[in-house]
Amino acid sequence: MTKEEIKFYKEQQQKVEEGYRFKIKTLQGEVEARDNCIQSLTDENESLREQIALLQSGLTGEEVDYLESR
Repeated sequence: MTKEEIKFYKEQQQKVEEGYRFKIKTLQGEVEARDNCIQSLTDENESLREQIALLQSGLTGEEVDYLESR
């Protein structure tokens, strides 16, 4: 292999590696966004479960307010 060929292959390998690094960063961003979405949905789910429990308990709004203020 000539020096020019070696240089060419190294440049090609560098471009491939840069592509991989870009793809990894992109995927990490997507994972972070999905993790945030999961956390948001988990929080909303917990809130809804609490509301359901209160509704099923048959307490009036005043009773619920009293219990929550304690």
